[in-house]
Amino acid sequence: MIDAAFSLPPVRKSVESIIWSLCGTQYPKFQFRRFRELTRHFDMGNEADLFLTTAGENEKLSVPRACWVKGRLKDHVRDDYMLIRIDPPLVGQGFGFGDRDIFDLIISTRFEGASLFPITEWPSHVYVARILDEEIVKTLVLRKDQVELVAWGMLFKTLDEANTQAKKF
Repeated sequence: MIDAAFSLPPVRKSVESIIWSLCGTQYPKFQFRRFRELTRHFDMGNEADLFLTTAGENEKLSVPRACWVKGRLKDHVRDDYMLIRIDPPLVGQGFGFGDRDIFDLIISTRFEGASLFPITEWPSHVYVARILDEEIVKTLVLRKDQVELVAWGMLFKTLDEANTQAKKF
């Protein structure tokens, strides 16, 4: 007979515990959240505000990304920069960020007369920039040295439209 004081509770293999054992980290909940962030794009569907692709311009962002509008930014020239969260994220390693992926981008219209607030033309042609200084997310004001242009892109209302565009290249 096994002494109750030494018996172990039944083992339940959760996704968290499997990830924890694979990652060897003492922070399984963090790793699990990270896993969910990286795999969430399989469910992106119609809940996104818009979809971005840079097909034909930048291979790293050519796969359509679901986008959620996080804010409106300005600088000394214009006040219509859009801060977006993308999914799937952009792999940060190609931009010198090591294992830190890029979840937030800044977009602005490429053509005079076009607007992002509200979007007046679909598809909408945009400049895509990455954030170099996270301070702009707090202040919603940017300077030229706080961002870096990474591509020209197009915004679409639906994932199907963005996929159709991406398949052309």
